Amino acid sequence: EDPGALSLLEARHELDSRASTVHVGIRSVHLALIRGLGANSTADASKDGKEDEWSEYLESVQDAMVEQAKKLLPDSIAKNVTMPMLLTPVVLGFALLLLVATSALDWNHSKDVEEGPLRAGELRPWSLTGIVALTSYRFYTGFLSSTWMPYLLAMEGANLTEDSQALFMGGAKLIYGMSILMNPMFGLVSDQVATVSRWSGRRLFVLAGVGTCGLGIYGCLVAAQLRSLPWYMVATVLWMVGEAMADVTTETLVPELLPRSQYEVSSAIRALQFLVGGLAGYIALVVFRDAPYVWLYYAYLIVMFLCAFLTLCSIQAGDIEAISQRRRPSPRGELHPQQSSGFWSLVARAYYVPANYRGGFPRACLSIFVFSLGSAPMFFLLLMVRDIVGVEEPRAVQTHFGCISMLFFIMAAISSILGAATATKATTAGDGDAVGGERQPPHEAAPAAGDDAGSAGDRAPGLAEVEGDGDSPSRAVEDRATVASRWRLMVLSTVAFGLVCAVIPTVGLMSTETQRLVAFYFVGGALGFSFGAVYQRFQECTWSLIPPHAEIANAMGFCGMCKLAGVGIGNFLVGIILDRSSGTVGGHGHETKYSLSGYWAMCAFCTVAVLSAAALCQTIPRIILTNRKETHVA
Repeated sequence: EDPGALSLLEARHELDSRASTVHVGIRSVHLALIRGLGANSTADASKDGKEDEWSEYLESVQDAMVEQAKKLLPDSIAKNVTMPMLLTPVVLGFALLLLVATSALDWNHSKDVEEGPLRAGELRPWSLTGIVALTSYRFYTGFLSSTWMPYLLAMEGANLTEDSQALFMGGAKLIYGMSILMNPMFGLVSDQVATVSRWSGRRLFVLAGVGTCGLGIYGCLVAAQLRSLPWYMVATVLWMVGEAMADVTTETLVPELLPRSQYEVSSAIRALQFLVGGLAGYIALVVFRDAPYVWLYYAYLIVMFLCAFLTLCSIQAGDIEAISQRRRPSPRGELHPQQSSGFWSLVARAYYVPANYRGGFPRACLSIFVFSLGSAPMFFLLLMVRDIVGVEEPRAVQTHFGCISMLFFIMAAISSILGAATATKATTAGDGDAVGGERQPPHEAAPAAGDDAGSAGDRAPGLAEVEGDGDSPSRAVEDRATVASRWRLMVLSTVAFGLVCAVIPTVGLMSTETQRLVAFYFVGGALGFSFGAVYQRFQECTWSLIPPHAEIANAMGFCGMCKLAGVGIGNFLVGIILDRSSGTVGGHGHETKYSLSGYWAMCAFCTVAVLSAAALCQTIPRIILTNRKETHVA
């Protein structure tokens, strides 16, 4: 009888009839639940019959949810809506809550290594299990590297752009490159937050990075289903920013939490995790080759959250307390975190300061950049199978490319395993302090005989870990020999990789395709083995050069930026070199081939770059010793 109530009922009826709110979907699901429960309560059937009814009931609930979601979307989009897509945000939210809860707890992963009493601020050695958990995020990074750029971007480019696939891939790689340039900045911000609170500094940045990655991955999944190129690029920006935040923080954990004596073994394990992740990615592509490629988005989310969970579980409050005791005011010549403020000061500290650290760190970063310039052959294996080996059938090219890529990762993993085994044996047999010991704060190290108290405090950055306690000449000599041996192995590994690069074009000189194919498999295995050795040793050598009072995340971000910038620039230059030797068959862009002379030029450039990196590495021990002498004189 009330006109107002009547109009309200009519409006509600109109709203329901158009199915324009989620309320309609909830009502439909509710009805499906009632029907399912009613069917279960009145059914009088066998156990198998009840299971069938229960399955039908679940399917009816799913169908009701999907159908109501489809009513809210245009027909062109609704046909791609699936149950996993609807549930992913919910699962993503619960996974983030689990990671937050994990960060708030201390897990007894522990460090079962028996050690004597520790000095204040000294780090306790970790067990191998703890190191594996701490570096587990590298498995996800390897999985992503082997599947995202070489495969998923190509598939999405064909799906979203059709005629502009190369432009799409170039845009996505540009976004990736821009995120890399932010690594030092993200690292510095993480260091600043960590100065206030170690928990919120490192753990919070891992959580923020993983959460941002998760949203970006889901955004790419939805945008791909909507066939929306702009939204896909926006989601890619979110994804890559999250990757940069998480990656620079997880890279910091090893040099920050582990004692110097375990750098070598942790570097080998870290490299092994990355390479095994890459191998797992290639195997997954082969196993699921007939499935729609969207499964990769769900795989990224699962692997990322599992690896982040293991990493967060491995961080304990005791480690954080030890780090806090180790942080002291910076020695002269190094910028203190609270020394300046403002955006441009932050930029200067993020990029200029790590480029001017004493003790060899800038030279090591330059060496990594130059080496990365010459690492391009790893990214052109598919083209080399087609042009150098001479395999023409597309399916055969894809098959041999996949097999050679897996062989590459297997040999690189074997090289890392051998490095880890050697490092473990050396660490077990030797005295940790004699081999390099702990990276102690300068003013806490015991002064050498005949030195005043100030000389120990003024010890050169990056040399505390190689000087020992200074209480005997023999220990100092042994430390110098250890440093020289470490960098000698680094140089030999780099030279080996350069020589393999130089050999690649010789495969094309063989007379038959079978001979060329067999030879290229051997070259691919040798390239992987030498790369595994370089990848492992570069990381361990770089960690050893980080100054004691450096902003560690900023330093690692700067180092990572140099490495990945070298990869990008090197690939760009090699692309130009090959393009000058290209020839088109049949008038179609995908049939463009490159001459053997182009590959000779490419490999010559890469060999020169890699050998130049080896020459730069050769100078680093001399820089360390020179810096030590200058500091003692001062």
